[in-house]
Amino acid sequence: MNNMNTAIDQIVIHLKARLDHSPTRERVTNIRDLPYFFEGWLTLEAVCAARSRFPSCHVSVNKLFHGIKKVDLGVEIGDQLLAIEIKHVPTSSTDAKSRLLGPKDSNAVQDCIKLATTLCDAPLTRTLLMLYGPAQVYCGEPTNCTDGSGGLRDVCLRHAMEDLLSKAALSSPVAWHHHPLSVPRMHLIQVSMGTF
Repeated sequence: MNNMNTAIDQIVIHLKARLDHSPTRERVTNIRDLPYFFEGWLTLEAVCAARSRFPSCHVSVNKLFHGIKKVDLGVEIGDQLLAIEIKHVPTSSTDAKSRLLGPKDSNAVQDCIKLATTLCDAPLTRTLLMLYGPAQVYCGEPTNCTDGSGGLRDVCLRHAMEDLLSKAALSSPVAWHHHPLSVPRMHLIQVSMGTF
């Protein structure tokens, strides 16, 4: 199996276990409705996951990584490279929509575009990991749901991802995977942009 796919899988499994595990689950449940961003904690957990599975790997945090500026997490395993952007989108925050779609300086759309379009000095696997919620998986409406204020409080996961991918308008194939969490209405999302 490709080391990069294994690394991504291990990071996702690790994050999911940490988010689902009590007392972490209780803490996440308690902070779920707070309008704050916890990307630093998610990045730390992702670094721990990569280092525990691949002890000899080299990790780079929030630095230039083979041509990609300030990537949240870069992982080198031998000659294989992985670039991961990490986002926490707390739908209870008034800044949640701009954190997902812009115009906030650091948003998921910009991260997807940066990962998918930056030329690098070597082939690397590009992935966005995002914690989104609280939100239901799908609201049942064929058109986008809204909370009426332009925020994300009642925007379901499916419509948020449709908005993200359509605003990023990437020409390269993009796949997204939902990893359900036991923390009610919190979602771990993996957006994979492939290896190139």
